[in-house]
Amino acid sequence: ARHPPPCTLHMGEDVSLRPLPPGTPLRDVVGEHLRVFVHECTWTWAREEHMDYESAKIARQADEACAARFARLYNAETFEQAVVARGVVPAVPLNQWEAQAGSCWMPYDAVNNKKVEDAHLRGESRVELHLGPKAWKYEVHLDRMLQVNSKTGAERPLCCRKGMPPPGAPTLEDVRAAVRYFVDLDTLPEKP
Repeated sequence: ARHPPPCTLHMGEDVSLRPLPPGTPLRDVVGEHLRVFVHECTWTWAREEHMDYESAKIARQADEACAARFARLYNAETFEQAVVARGVVPAVPLNQWEAQAGSCWMPYDAVNNKKVEDAHLRGESRVELHLGPKAWKYEVHLDRMLQVNSKTGAERPLCCRKGMPPPGAPTLEDVRAAVRYFVDLDTLPEKP
């Protein structure tokens, strides 16, 4: 029987994040970012060392001297900075927008919270949201601090809690724990 040739990754595939399904555990998300980060660092290091990318992939582990030079770019501190810069976790927590439902305040999910926050930052007075299991249409009136049901006209007070991450959003501490996991596996070196 004939076997297909082995699959080889090209540099473009090495530095492209693979799509992850919603609800992927944070450690797996961080692991995917780490897979890309090691190749980005390899590309940068290859240029610094005046070698091609494929040679750099081999050389980065060839001996202690090469590994030490590579670790200047590829380490826990630089990786954490990259993960924050890519928005896996907000460097500064976003404001958390909430609507009052009876005696409780209900925070918007991450997607709708970002829509409201972005509209607020642009100075807009209104933003449209779709909320709930049936994606009911609401207008958020930032100028009046109200959430209005577009169909019924029912109004709910709106508030903004400063610097609160959206529900379920990973924190910097969560990301640091995931990074520590890869350091403990000897996949990622500490900062030299």
